[in-house]
Amino acid sequence: QIGVPFVYHDRVHFGEGDRLITLDIYSGKTLWQYKIEGNAKVGYAATGHQGTLFLGPGDGLLYAFSAKTGRVIWKVDRGSDWQYLRQLHLSGEILVAGGYHDEIFGIRIADGKVLWRFVAGNFINSHLIKQGKAFFWSPTGWIYALNAENGKVLWKHRTTDFQKRSKKRNWAPIMAELVADEKYLYIL
Repeated sequence: QIGVPFVYHDRVHFGEGDRLITLDIYSGKTLWQYKIEGNAKVGYAATGHQGTLFLGPGDGLLYAFSAKTGRVIWKVDRGSDWQYLRQLHLSGEILVAGGYHDEIFGIRIADGKVLWRFVAGNFINSHLIKQGKAFFWSPTGWIYALNAENGKVLWKHRTTDFQKRSKKRNWAPIMAELVADEKYLYIL
């Protein structure tokens, strides 16, 4: 099982089963690898900031690694909040991550402390960070814009009637990645 790759500082970081592997992007040489304990699989991509990689692989932990050496800088156990974290994005000093239980988190990158948590009511798809805002779609039928610093809802827009109470025409599910420029949010 190969996880989603993340290219950072001339290296590619990806999961293979229970290992996070780092290769030199030019030679393909393995530079370091880290084995996750237990039954977790590294299926989602890591992200990086100022020489640190962040990964929430599926063991309830959030890891911060030295991108250069693979040394664990810190790890926090939040197994009661998430099994794994997916779609890790950065907004300044905050890691915005989709959780396993239908929520999105704002996490301080210095130490892994959860600063805010937003429960969307269903699996969160395709979240995007742009200009200090977190945009995402929830299968409950809403597109949200949150303040990435504090998790407060800036706006929301109904796309589908999740409970089918209305006969109005609905949008189809939004499964593609969201894209934004300085003015618009583009949704497929």
